[in-house]
Amino acid sequence: MRPLFIRLGILVLLICLALTSSLWLTPLLNFVTTNSATIQGFSNLIQIVLWVFAGLIALLGLREFRKRREEGAPLASTHESVVVGGDMEGENIVVGSAHIVGKEIESEGDIIGGDKNIAGDEVRGDKTVAGDEVRGDKMDISGDYVSGNKYIIESISPPKPGSAPPVPGLFIGRDEDLQNLKKRLGAISKGAKPSAVQVLTAVRGWPGVGKTTMASALAHDTHIAAAFPDGILWMSLGQKPNLLSEMAAWGRALGTDELLRAPTLKEATAQLTGLLHNKRMLLIVDDVWETEHAAPFQQACGKDCALLITTRESGIAEALAPPDTVYNLPVLTEDYALELLQKLAPEVVKQHPNESRELVSALECLPLALQVAGHMLNSESKMGWGVQELLAELREGAPILEAKAPADRIDLETQTIPTVAVLLQKSTDRLDEQVRECFAYLGAFAPKPATFDLAAMKAVWMVEDSKPIARTLVEHGLLEPVGGRFQMHALLVAHARSLCEE
Repeated sequence: MRPLFIRLGILVLLICLALTSSLWLTPLLNFVTTNSATIQGFSNLIQIVLWVFAGLIALLGLREFRKRREEGAPLASTHESVVVGGDMEGENIVVGSAHIVGKEIESEGDIIGGDKNIAGDEVRGDKTVAGDEVRGDKMDISGDYVSGNKYIIESISPPKPGSAPPVPGLFIGRDEDLQNLKKRLGAISKGAKPSAVQVLTAVRGWPGVGKTTMASALAHDTHIAAAFPDGILWMSLGQKPNLLSEMAAWGRALGTDELLRAPTLKEATAQLTGLLHNKRMLLIVDDVWETEHAAPFQQACGKDCALLITTRESGIAEALAPPDTVYNLPVLTEDYALELLQKLAPEVVKQHPNESRELVSALECLPLALQVAGHMLNSESKMGWGVQELLAELREGAPILEAKAPADRIDLETQTIPTVAVLLQKSTDRLDEQVRECFAYLGAFAPKPATFDLAAMKAVWMVEDSKPIARTLVEHGLLEPVGGRFQMHALLVAHARSLCEE
């Protein structure tokens, strides 16, 4: 902004000089000549020059202003991440390697080199950064709460090929699971007994239980980095991946563009196998929806590499990995779930401890549901309104379905954040019409907690044999077998009920 202010200052000075020229210009010229015609000529010429310069500077300033307003001008250099200290005003700003997009950033601090980026309309103490709110020392980043003096703002520009998502902002109650998975991958703490590397590990669990968050934490773990000195490769597939493109991204990360020219997936797999042959790397394939999508990466995995996949569907996990290599990621314990809610809505939990614990129990400690509920409660509390009614509504789950998911669930193709219902619908849309109807009926008749035996499901569905439908729902991660019965998570119950209303 500083060049714009300088031009504005010069413009004002020139206009003042032009307007007051009769007061200072004629006496000045009297020192040079006594010829009145010459004095008048010079006076007119200088006034014209002043007005021309003022007009040019005004046009340049207007052009720059419009450009900043319409496009957002780069304010530092080309970068990819920002660490902001304090409350954004008068503190240090670390700017890194891709692009800074924004309309205005006011800071008296230092701008230093780094490697990420910042996007937003305006940063002034407590305005917005990347669509989130900065107030003092609290900030929402991709749906997560971070306390302290520094914040990492995630990159909006495309990450480097094969790179993992940023470190999870909230990682609560997962130490035991993290250690169990590290042990399977042969990544041990100092002084611990060595363990064999499990070549393939499949992490599965309820939708929204935190599988991607867990995989991201592993990707940034120092013991994992030591166990795999050649690095970590990450990809997130989704339901309709371009496998050749994904493989080519790993090829670029390994220093070659040859996979871009591979005519078939088979040829690309063979080339990737060669690139990984002598590497010791951890390969993470996140959000797998079809066995066939993960199989090429399983084939390409080098003899000294390890492959970790995440999926919400038990059928896919069991098809890709032996039963003893499947890790079922559980929901949080009630105490850790309450701690997560407290991080997201501290005042609400402080003022309503009993109701908060009841909410945690009603949501069955699912991290996704707790994050959405926490943000809703925190927003309501900041408005100065009572939260009792909202607490009661959230216990039923319906408002959570209608709310947007945390920002790290953004759909990069559409640049939109889906609702929680849309995330769950990804699973139910894969069912045929009969099985989807049976799933919806379970929601309508579900007790609390929602557990069923085969006889109850047979009665609700009015079928001769309930086993095939129950098996399909289990394979798609919509039911969980527990001690001879079948459990449906509370959020899925709310989703099933919403399907009945359609």
